[in-house]
Amino acid sequence: MKEAGRLFQEKGFFDTTIREIAESANVSERTFYRYFESKEELLFSNLKEVLAKFIQNLKVIPMSSDPIVAIKFALNETLEDSPPNLSQIRKFIGSSTIVDVHKELLGIIFNWESSLAQEMEGRARYLEPEGNSLDLKIWSLVLARAVFGAARTALNISNDTAISARERDDLIRSTFDKSLTIMLSGFKIPALKTSAIDA
Repeated sequence: MKEAGRLFQEKGFFDTTIREIAESANVSERTFYRYFESKEELLFSNLKEVLAKFIQNLKVIPMSSDPIVAIKFALNETLEDSPPNLSQIRKFIGSSTIVDVHKELLGIIFNWESSLAQEMEGRARYLEPEGNSLDLKIWSLVLARAVFGAARTALNISNDTAISARERDDLIRSTFDKSLTIMLSGFKIPALKTSAIDA
């Protein structure tokens, strides 16, 4: 991935060929295809790993735990590894609307949200065994999408701010918490400070 990143930065994502990636990594194109189906898959491989790690970290938390506490714990454990650098991905692909790139990314997001929803539905059924199946399914899907929105917000804020890696992790945690709080409070606007005019 390091060699591919260098080429993407030098030549641009779309102008870099798989042959060039393979040559710079001292492997054959055939070897490249053993690990990745496409450049797009290579580009998002770190993101997929981080999202999979989040689900793994969530699965080890007892089912009896509060779902939101479990999600926050899973995020903290996942941040022990490096979170994906979305600004780097954005830099590689620019503002392009090339279908293959967006199709790959949407597939990753959809699969992750589905995995998270399935995990949260299992937890909801454990905590509310008499709950309505459809209601629990809807709750799980909405929560999964809200969590992705909170994570995306946190990553965007942290990647758009020039700070150290430690400060970035702290900013991701606090932004994630704030984003989840906003969503779970029904999107109420945070209280505004009273100005001298209003007093």
